Amino acid sequence: MTLNQREQILISVIAGIVVIGGTWGVGAVLAQRWRETRSQLSARRREVSSMQTAIGQKSQWQGEVERLRQGLGQQQQALNQMSDLLKRIDEVGVASGLVISSRRPQPVAERGAYRELPLQCAFEATTESLVRFLYALQTGASVISVDQLQVAPRPDNSGLLRGEIQLRALTSRAAKGSS
Repeated sequence: MTLNQREQILISVIAGIVVIGGTWGVGAVLAQRWRETRSQLSARRREVSSMQTAIGQKSQWQGEVERLRQGLGQQQQALNQMSDLLKRIDEVGVASGLVISSRRPQPVAERGAYRELPLQCAFEATTESLVRFLYALQTGASVISVDQLQVAPRPDNSGLLRGEIQLRALTSRAAKGSS
């Protein structure tokens, strides 16, 4: 079977179109992959740059960590047992003007590397003295958090507040003492 010249030209044009279309399709896929790879490379370079910046700040961070460790050691020594927590709460209460009417220590919870010393207190205070008390707990050297706070005005004197507060102090397990 022989092909005339017109059929040969038609086959050549179709083959050319197929080759050009295939090349275009493969080229487009490769170009898309190249763009994705280039954007990933750019992201990795930014990541490496930020890591190098962090590595450059290593000595500064080590100094900060050491300062925090020393502070944490002091905090843990401050509240080794429940009696230390009760003493600290009394000191903060007196300094802020809050009157603690009852204290109920809860069972100590052992949590891996640290211990929780929970305490529930009933109190009477003005709004200002309650705020000073809470601020002193938050900014003090000890790790004491407020779990729950219930406040209501006193029925016979609306200027005074009456309430209950649940506190939790953290200390290291190594600092065991009788509670």
